[in-house]
Amino acid sequence: MAQTPELVPFHEATEAILSQVVPLPQVSVAQDQAVGRVLARTVHAVEDVPAAASSAMDGYALPRAVLDALQAGGEATARVAGEIAAGVPGFDACPGDDAVVRIFTGGVVPPWVAAVLPQERTRRDGDRVVMSGPLADGAHVRRAGGDLKAGEPVLDAGVPLTPPAVAVLASLGLGQVAVGALPRVGVLVTGSEIVTDGPIAVGQIRDSNGPALAAAARACGAGAVLVARAPDDADALGAVLDDLWPRVDVLLTSGGVSVGDHDLVKDVLEASGVRRILWGVAQRPGRPFYAGIRGTTVVLGLPGNPASAMATFLAHGWPLLRRLQGMRVQQVRSRAVLSAPVHKAPGFTALLRGQRGMEGPVVTARPSGPQESHQMLPFSRSDCLILVPADVDGLPAGTVVDVIPFPWAEFR
Repeated sequence: MAQTPELVPFHEATEAILSQVVPLPQVSVAQDQAVGRVLARTVHAVEDVPAAASSAMDGYALPRAVLDALQAGGEATARVAGEIAAGVPGFDACPGDDAVVRIFTGGVVPPWVAAVLPQERTRRDGDRVVMSGPLADGAHVRRAGGDLKAGEPVLDAGVPLTPPAVAVLASLGLGQVAVGALPRVGVLVTGSEIVTDGPIAVGQIRDSNGPALAAAARACGAGAVLVARAPDDADALGAVLDDLWPRVDVLLTSGGVSVGDHDLVKDVLEASGVRRILWGVAQRPGRPFYAGIRGTTVVLGLPGNPASAMATFLAHGWPLLRRLQGMRVQQVRSRAVLSAPVHKAPGFTALLRGQRGMEGPVVTARPSGPQESHQMLPFSRSDCLILVPADVDGLPAGTVVDVIPFPWAEFR
């Protein structure tokens, strides 16, 4: 029976994988399809935004003389010389020291305007208006370039494009944007006992890893996802791999990477040209985790137990998908305070399924039910993995810990 080599510490495993890969080539997508994609190149403003000074309010555009009178007396009266609507420039020349111009939100503010007085602080009487102060110089005027100056960097490469970021692209007139390509992911479920539909015989189990890992990959940013299955047979495994290699950037295998006599996946992978990065990580669940690379395709050999496979993918596969898209920050971590004590065996980093909560302003976390590696129901009721360091056998309530929030946590 084969034996695993010395286990890689948990905190080194992901970095060992990421160090072997480079982001996928960038692609161009339409602005309206860019949300959630990772920006491949820093975006610079191609023009001032706004391009011209504009009014932030419905009100009256005041020349310096009228503003001075308003500031001095708290109230002033002026003649209304006309109006400026949004999108209709006008009144380049000052209408006089005793006149104001009605202006609407978004209307172009001429150079002579010292401030805009909101409509709510006026009383109209025919062609004259009574105004009440106080009002500061430049009040309610959006200056040209006040949002963005031509030439300045506005969106950094390596960050996901949010809806507000898409608004920035739109304000600059950028209809296309360069983003990282979405990784193509293959999920290979192995095991002669696995069935996909119909009744099951004694000793058989239905495939949950295929659908679960495919769904998790999509939630973590994968593009096309292929699901394949193979029995515990080297020739059958090799044939499925030959079909998958040219079609995927990441291959997730489920099962067959431990040390049992029927655990064939590792050997078949390496016979197929995969160069090993690591085999065995000091974590629970997921100790028999395998990673390798074949050309530019990265292979993650996940355990067969469903909770182990999912926890291992979230800890190591999710950062990989972020790296391949060119994301500047690959690791997905936050902090929380334990609201209940936790216990574990020393020597392994524990990946505990947990639930976060709030106690006042503090984010808390606690284990959510049984932690057996075959049980997915507690996983479905969780929203994070709680990371408990390898060098302890437990932590008391009140300890600050790292957590990995699930990408679908907002669904709860």
